[in-house]
Amino acid sequence: MYVPHVPPCSLRSAGGLLLEVPRVNLERFGRRAFAGAGPTLWNKLPMNMRDNGNLGQFKKQFKTFLFST
Repeated sequence: MYVPHVPPCSLRSAGGLLLEVPRVNLERFGRRAFAGAGPTLWNKLPMNMRDNGNLGQFKKQFKTFLFST
């Protein structure tokens, strides 16, 4: 389950469609688990990709993003 990030006060990043990254106890595998890696990667995407409602366009932009970094 993904939880949207809600800052404690009004910030410009509040409308950024960010996800809350859960804390992990296991240093070795915890950050690589999908529950932690999914929100971390989602938060690293540019805003225009996170805000896109078209799945086909998102896939195209995501592929370009992955191979450009």
